[in-house]
Amino acid sequence: AALRIVDPAHVLFTDPHTVRLSSIGVLDAARPERNLPLPALQSEDLQALGRLLVSVACQNAGAAAPTSLRRSLSFVHASYSADLSRLLMLLLSPPEAAHASVHDAVALVSGRLMTRLAQGAGYADALRTELSKEQENGRLLRLVLKLGLATSRPSL
Repeated sequence: AALRIVDPAHVLFTDPHTVRLSSIGVLDAARPERNLPLPALQSEDLQALGRLLVSVACQNAGAAAPTSLRRSLSFVHASYSADLSRLLMLLLSPPEAAHASVHDAVALVSGRLMTRLAQGAGYADALRTELSKEQENGRLLRLVLKLGLATSRPSL
């Protein structure tokens, strides 16, 4: 499938490590008659993702404009990891030069994806542990209140 709507206006940063895309599928409903093959649409999406990543990395919506792209890429190369630079080069390469697929992009960042997945699982485990502690505290509180009620009323 192709998103066809990857741009800064449709991206939500819900926390420092979570990005959500909004309005997915709107173009498919609004303009279903577009007769481009799926690989071409996916290639457009990958290039749009590359432009979006450049804009986010440079913290400037105009950083991915054709006039400033070379300067933005040199900033990203100097400021971020070589993995991000390679990913951007793959994503921003012209479709005629190399048919990059999402599999190629994921292969470049798979190590970081697995690290992030492990961090997320650890965080979920910690939250689950804290939740169980709070649940147990609630049970203990109810038990203490019931005992207090029973001891304060001799008729019970």
